[in-house]
Amino acid sequence: MAKNKNIENSWERQQGETVQAFKAFTLYCKLGDERSLGKVGKKLGKSATLIERWSSQWNWVNRSRDYDNEIRRQELIAEKRAFQEMRKRQIEIAIKIQKIAFEAFKKIPVDSLSPKDIKEFIKLGAEIERANISAANSEDKDTSEAMTIDIYLPEKDGDRNK
Repeated sequence: MAKNKNIENSWERQQGETVQAFKAFTLYCKLGDERSLGKVGKKLGKSATLIERWSSQWNWVNRSRDYDNEIRRQELIAEKRAFQEMRKRQIEIAIKIQKIAFEAFKKIPVDSLSPKDIKEFIKLGAEIERANISAANSEDKDTSEAMTIDIYLPEKDGDRNK
């Protein structure tokens, strides 16, 4: 059995491995969950004996596991990057929405607010504050739980009578 001299990237062509043996190994890797020596032999028109010898000699099982692990590692990195980009976009959108909402909020005359309206605004402010404190505390835990907050806006003067 050949030793993998290139341990870090064992799925790459090994020293002494022929081009044809490596081509067969590459196909074996790309078959993924459907991988089998028989399928490789059939697709390449090679005998089962030759494919089995190459597999044993060049340690295909362990190398293909390393290959699978590397593919999964790359997928996880890509997923994490996509999640971070999505989160950044959503934060930017949230900030813009908050600015618009705050400008609208500043235009509401205080004397037009009922005690219920005031209570709801205080409640909403406390919920937002708690959500931000909770998010800051859980950020280190790398969680992505969705959080929702119900927003109550007082009715316009004309809407109260309807």
